[in-house]
Amino acid sequence: PGAGGRAAAARRPAQRPVGAPVSARRPSRSALLIGLALLLALAVAVWTTRGSEQYPAPLDPRNPGPRGAQALAEVLSDQGVDVTVVRSADALEETGVDQNTTVLVTGSDALSPGTLERLQRHAGRARVVLVEPSYSLLQGIDDDLRSSDLFSDGSDDIEARCRGEVGPVDVEGLRLEVDTVTVFSDDGAGPLAGSCFAVSDGSALAELPEQDLVLFGAGDALSNGQVLRGDNAAVALRLAGAGDRLVWYVPDPADVASDEAVSLSSLLPRWIVPGLLLVGLSLVALALWRGRRLGPLSTEPLPVV
Repeated sequence: PGAGGRAAAARRPAQRPVGAPVSARRPSRSALLIGLALLLALAVAVWTTRGSEQYPAPLDPRNPGPRGAQALAEVLSDQGVDVTVVRSADALEETGVDQNTTVLVTGSDALSPGTLERLQRHAGRARVVLVEPSYSLLQGIDDDLRSSDLFSDGSDDIEARCRGEVGPVDVEGLRLEVDTVTVFSDDGAGPLAGSCFAVSDGSALAELPEQDLVLFGAGDALSNGQVLRGDNAAVALRLAGAGDRLVWYVPDPADVASDEAVSLSSLLPRWIVPGLLLVGLSLVALALWRGRRLGPLSTEPLPVV
């Protein structure tokens, strides 16, 4: 071939002979080990979070997540307390209770006054501990009960500073350390007999002895994520493990009767209607005052049309 043909042949890429073996790239042993480690980590993550997906409610005794309370339930069992978990009012009535039984109610926002009355009637003289009960539930218990939510940056803890006697629970000298807390109060002559962990104008732990009720407003102290802060673990164990047996009741919204639906009026405080009336009268007085300052109407000659 000529010079042009030789140049074109030089530029043409070399072809692999037919039948020559192709070098296969096999995965190395380290890549296989890394893949197996990732699969194992994924399986462990799925296994550990399976309980939190099945029982996602906060303070659920079967929830291993940060907001669950599985750690407290297991420690109580290790300490010899018979822990029974019930998830409906019917299941609770099938569970026998006595004076040595503590009924711990978490998720109280799903508990209606009628269900609470049913619970108290079945529990008899057993101590019932309500964790962070709602305002409507407190009003169903007694009209003089008040509650308010407080927030903190977690730098300050709450000393017990008990007033009166809160049943067999001895928390004197202990400190709570939580991010949010609900405090309970009454009008001074209300149903509260003893209280601990005083904050502002209320207390995070209070007792109604006539109804065998204990109100606890620091629910985060029972959670897996915050039970080791401060003396939270000691408070939780003394509160839930005061008796030989603990019935952990997680209310079911289906337990609420159809005639107990929460109305807007039951959620409003009692001063809202007088306050709105006072605001309305103030607006009328303001309109009359401003209208008198404008003076009477006056006429003036029109300009040339």
